[in-house]
Amino acid sequence: VGAAVEAETSEDAREQILRVRPTGPWVSFGAVGHQWRTVAAADLVKDVRIELLAAAPPLIVRVREADGTPAVGVPILVEPKAPGARFVTDDGGTLVLDHLPAGLAILDANTELRRGPRLRVRAGTERSVRMVLQPAWRVMGQVLTPRGRPVVGATLVAYGPEGPLGSRPVTDDAGAFVWRGPAVARLAVVVRAAQWAEQRFAAAPPGHGGLTTDLGEMRLESTGFTLIGKVNAAWHGADAHVIVEPLVAAPMREIFGVGQVLDEPRRASLAADGTFRIHDLPTGLPLRVAVRGAGVPVDAVIEGAPDEEVEAVLEPPAGERLAGVLKHPDGSPAAGTRLLLSPDPRDGNEERPGDLVVLTGADGSFSRRGLVGRTFFLRAYAAGRRSLLRRVSLPLPKPLALQFEDVIRDASRRLSGRIHDGIRTGLTARSDNPLVGEKTEVAYGTPLAGVTVRAAGVETLSDKDGRFILEGVESLAPSITLTYGFEPGTGAMGDARPFLAAQRLEVQTGGKPLELLLRRAATLRFRALDGLDDKPLPFVHVVVQTDEGRTVFDGGVAPRDGVVELTGLPPRGAILTVLANDRRYRKAPIPLQPGLIEDLGNIRLAYGMRLEGRVLGPEGRPIPGARVGAYGQGWQHAEADPGRDRELLFRTAVTDTGGRFVVQGFDPRKPADLAIWAQGFAPTAVRVELPKFSDVVLAETEVTLVRGAYLALDLHEPSGTRRGLGRRVHGALVDLEHAHDGTDWLDLLHRGMLGGPVASTAAWRSISRHMLYERRGVEGYIVGPVRPAPYTLWIERPGFAGLRSKLTVVDPKQTVLIDVASGHERKFRGRVTRLEYELETLR
Repeated sequence: VGAAVEAETSEDAREQILRVRPTGPWVSFGAVGHQWRTVAAADLVKDVRIELLAAAPPLIVRVREADGTPAVGVPILVEPKAPGARFVTDDGGTLVLDHLPAGLAILDANTELRRGPRLRVRAGTERSVRMVLQPAWRVMGQVLTPRGRPVVGATLVAYGPEGPLGSRPVTDDAGAFVWRGPAVARLAVVVRAAQWAEQRFAAAPPGHGGLTTDLGEMRLESTGFTLIGKVNAAWHGADAHVIVEPLVAAPMREIFGVGQVLDEPRRASLAADGTFRIHDLPTGLPLRVAVRGAGVPVDAVIEGAPDEEVEAVLEPPAGERLAGVLKHPDGSPAAGTRLLLSPDPRDGNEERPGDLVVLTGADGSFSRRGLVGRTFFLRAYAAGRRSLLRRVSLPLPKPLALQFEDVIRDASRRLSGRIHDGIRTGLTARSDNPLVGEKTEVAYGTPLAGVTVRAAGVETLSDKDGRFILEGVESLAPSITLTYGFEPGTGAMGDARPFLAAQRLEVQTGGKPLELLLRRAATLRFRALDGLDDKPLPFVHVVVQTDEGRTVFDGGVAPRDGVVELTGLPPRGAILTVLANDRRYRKAPIPLQPGLIEDLGNIRLAYGMRLEGRVLGPEGRPIPGARVGAYGQGWQHAEADPGRDRELLFRTAVTDTGGRFVVQGFDPRKPADLAIWAQGFAPTAVRVELPKFSDVVLAETEVTLVRGAYLALDLHEPSGTRRGLGRRVHGALVDLEHAHDGTDWLDLLHRGMLGGPVASTAAWRSISRHMLYERRGVEGYIVGPVRPAPYTLWIERPGFAGLRSKLTVVDPKQTVLIDVASGHERKFRGRVTRLEYELETLR
């Protein structure tokens, strides 16, 4: 891999003779039954000999569906990796791995298409493993034009809380499609069709029965527009491209991550003359056009009408260019070295926010164009070399000539110590601490061999006594980040699976030897039975949390002979929740001990209590299509159960034409917390007290929803006149809280005329996307519905004192218009005006 190769066999047939022409800085060699070896292209001289170590005996991986049938064509992520290889199960659901070294290996079946386990296996000892996938969720529907005609060839992309999920089906001649993917609590389905603006539809898994959701007829609203653009840049790289996305989505994606925006930006590469064309863009909202890879990054805002062709000419400045050559102490090129550029002096070989990454080529040269700024700090790390840090002032009079220095090996640059598991074996050692006395004995745990220890680009393995020495560790910072743990592909001879993941701590060089603790993991075992007939359940969903609320396991499990065994759990108190359709089991606390198995024996999943109710509007009319979700500890509470999204999968409902809903599986010892929302109505939370001894609970008190008000927001700087408003404010944070209890109802990241519902927690960001209606009007950015109530409005802007204002929403048929001005006196001035609007107008 990484070269063009011609091969022939030697006369004695014992060697392969290769003629290698590298195509990159690194070349990888492999063979059946052998480990891979990667060599720098500069080291491939004439008649060089490449020896491949023998791999562990083949490991057979059998992947099965939840019903036991073979899972065909499932990609499996394997560590240690094989360069250029992609592992996929065959027609029998089987995968054979013959490149693994003896020791720890990691197999991961979690992909965009399916959800499965992540196993830690011991290659060389285990010969076969079994992985069972979670059941797939099916979402179907029919895409139609406004006049009811089928849309043929439309592509559907689904997004969950963490980004794209599942397959990408295409509609047939009838406009129908079937999407398959993992089950999540909330799903947004984006429809993209030629000549039509993309449109989003919401989907949620059913509360009962199989995992199938029918969205019915999905009608597209309007045609899109075409953007014809040209980038006039002094240069543009081979990867120069243009990104187009809604202006409201851009800051949310950049600040809160890709998973917080239920969409993907549209991308187009630049032609040789700098032109590009993008079709079928959404209308009625501003779009950000971002140019990347051609000069200094440039952003512009456009907006188009249906069937319109919009032309845009973008002229990014060239920026500054950084170039140079990096060599080893002997003068050879440092090929494939990773350089990190930062605007301020930093230390560490891990990429940090604000860093730019540059890789050296086969001749050690590197280049980066389009830099904005005059001063940069360049740092690099390589094994056996001193860390490199250089201040660079742009523009450069000539390319940089950088050279590594040999590592300095002295006591001030040494890290040493011992790694153990904390479990006493009877061996002791005398303490050298004069404060505790010479005769005091300190007990250590069992030493751990084969643990990878890494700091500042230097790494090693602990020996049979658990001891390690890192030479030449240096850093410009007062402390160094040291990591240690079992890693795949390191040749660890011990059984690494019962140990926790790698640990991190801050240390200093030149001190006394360190005593590092790598704790053994705990194992939880139980047999899941149906609470009615005591039959083993074929598939359950298991959630394990620590006593502090951190989720350590969340996934589906197909028990083997009814037995579930979970390994790799932290040794502390645990909370176990087992779900299967309407049945559930919960036990807490469960004391887990390091290195031991906690066997719960038979556990029986109970059906729980059944809750029935009706959702009505303010006129007493039933509301069909309202979403009802049951949560364990309150749906808007900041300290709610982190696993509630998973429980939501099994306890949701949609009201029928009579407004009725049924949700099952409640714990009779606790009240039922329901979150209810419907389009045009303010989200509502209700608590239902359940009787202690009953099989069926009827919610006699009906839930009544109220119409919600809408919030219009526009922020400006002062214009210098008494009443005028200046340019719009960018980057202000807006928070709307209940005045009586401080509950976060809405957070806005405001960028000029547009903002977006975000929040302080991932759960709230996810909920807000589905409960709040958004639209841009002439008054500004409109969001809602918001329940009529007193609120406290907080507005913050970096560098300015925050504004706190009281706000009372009285009439649900109103839009609250907020104009806030920020002046050079470093404080906010604001005024609140109420305007009357009809909800039909906003829709």
